[in-house]
Amino acid sequence: MFKKISKLNAYQLILLAFFITGVINISIAYFEISGVSNVRSSQTDIFSPSSKVIGTVWMLLIAGLLYSFFEVVKKEDVIKA
Repeated sequence: MFKKISKLNAYQLILLAFFITGVINISIAYFEISGVSNVRSSQTDIFSPSSKVIGTVWMLLIAGLLYSFFEVVKKEDVIKA
């Protein structure tokens, strides 16, 4: 499986990750899944960022991880060749 993924370029990896996390986020929104932390944050006056901010940050983190994965795989291919 990693061989197929490693053949994709960085942009394809990032789009694949955005698609997968998008499906997960849409399913969470559709099924209205809310956990204990959501109940606790609504009961207190502490700072709690919106779900849009949290989703955006996670998407950026995943994009950065995939880009670094792509760079490591590319370097390993150069070393092996």
